[in-house]
Amino acid sequence: VVSYLLSYKRSLIIAAQLGYIDSLNILSFNIVTQIFQILFLIIFHSFYLYLFVQLLLTFLSNVRITMIANKRFPYLKDLSNAKRVSKDVADYLKKNVIGMMSAKFGGVVVNGTDNLILSSFIGLSIVGLYSNYTLFLTGLSSVLTQGISAVTSSLGNLGSEVGSINRQKKVFHQYQYINNLISVFGSFGLALFIPDVISLWAGKYYLFSALISFLIIENFFLTQLRQSVINVTNAYGLYWFERYKAVVEAFSNLIISLVLVILFKMGIEGVLLGTIASNIFVNSWWEPMIIFQNRLHDIWKKYTINYFVILILGTIMLAMQIFVIDNLFNRVGIIELFIKLLTFVLSLLVVLFLASYSAHISPAKLVKERIGIE
Repeated sequence: VVSYLLSYKRSLIIAAQLGYIDSLNILSFNIVTQIFQILFLIIFHSFYLYLFVQLLLTFLSNVRITMIANKRFPYLKDLSNAKRVSKDVADYLKKNVIGMMSAKFGGVVVNGTDNLILSSFIGLSIVGLYSNYTLFLTGLSSVLTQGISAVTSSLGNLGSEVGSINRQKKVFHQYQYINNLISVFGSFGLALFIPDVISLWAGKYYLFSALISFLIIENFFLTQLRQSVINVTNAYGLYWFERYKAVVEAFSNLIISLVLVILFKMGIEGVLLGTIASNIFVNSWWEPMIIFQNRLHDIWKKYTINYFVILILGTIMLAMQIFVIDNLFNRVGIIELFIKLLTFVLSLLVVLFLASYSAHISPAKLVKERIGIE
């Protein structure tokens, strides 16, 4: 609850393309929070103080960002010329809030039901093993998503400019291309090195089979491929059009997972296949369709080609890395790590070449161009 107090002015800072200020504010308070938490645990051995430090500094972080917003935008404190928001604007905001709530609901159900199904029908021990993998996946995903979503406000700014539709389409394809490569980078790294990390950290007894590892990382790969479309939807404020998609995604994931686990006795493989199926059969076409129907018309063909090229290519190479490379070089040694690192680099180069050819984008030219939007 405290995390929401005095936090609303953060939105204006982000919308003004000053998101780095908010990121630095969060980072600095997180560092201070963790330092004090460590000290309090060592000195007082109190979990209550540990939680109190987190609560207090979370609130102070919001106070700080509010002060920064008031200083950057002094008119926020001047209420002399305040006017009631027009009905059209209020209705538009209400619709988008409802759409966003629906999207968040779908995300919570999809992410939350997997562990519930695992613990209910398979056992808590599987949840413990699965959490070892999700720990690293969640951490990497947050880093990659932070980088990908950093330009959301810039995309929104471009979308508000009159006569910029051709520029928007070009930037969208470049954005998709960059997100695809980042998704491949993260997924290939996980496929090759997460078994070694877990072996060194927890032991080989905590490793899943190659098939389960493949399904976990394939699901991560599919989720990361969606980020460009999700951020463009956020930038254009198209939440209202997502309201049904999220519900369909949540229930399709739940039903498919339950059928595979209960009827076909598939275990954790069934739960993962249910999430993958909802990603492919619901999200992969519904989310981009919202953008193509409401903003960027006549670009679905190029987007679809680029999406399926990277999806098929990435999936094949993930399978080769997990079922072949990881099995052949399953020891944690210098030679094995060198071979995996070489495989990682070569795989990225292959994907870079084929993805560039498919998307008709030159990486060198793309680097030289200014992708950032004023």
